[in-house]
Amino acid sequence: WDGPRCTFVGDAKYKRIESNVPNADLYQLLAYATALDLPGGLLIYAKGECPPASYRVRNAGKRLEIAEVDLDGNPDELLFRIRELAKRVLRIRAASRPGEPPAFRLHGRGPAHPGARQAVTTSAEQVGNHRTQIAGARMA
Repeated sequence: WDGPRCTFVGDAKYKRIESNVPNADLYQLLAYATALDLPGGLLIYAKGECPPASYRVRNAGKRLEIAEVDLDGNPDELLFRIRELAKRVLRIRAASRPGEPPAFRLHGRGPAHPGARQAVTTSAEQVGNHRTQIAGARMA
C-alpha cells in the first residue's frame, strides 16, 4: 500500500500442484489485479510445485507472474531467497506507479546481510497491518 492506494497484489499458495498452475489460482490473481486496478500480480509457490512463468492476459492488460521459493536450507539462505523475491515484488510494484520512485528500497548483499532480516520483518509487519485494515473495512 502507498497511502490509501494498493500498489501490489500477491498470493502465496501452500498446496501441492499436479502439473501446471491451476486455472483457479490464475483467475483469483486476475480478479485481485482487476479489482485493485493493478497491471498484474504474483503467485508464489514452494519450489518444485510450479516452475516460474509469466502470463499476459489478452484484452485485459494484466501480467500474472509465477514465482517459486526454495524453503530448504538454513535461515540465512532462506532470508536471501526471500530478499530476492522482495526485489521482484518491488519491480512489480513499480509497474503500478509509472514515473514515481519506489517508496522503499532493499539494501545489502548476500544472505548474511544484517539488514535483510530487518527488511523481511518490516515487510511482514506492514502486511499484518494492512490485513488488519482490510479485515476492519470488511466488518464495517
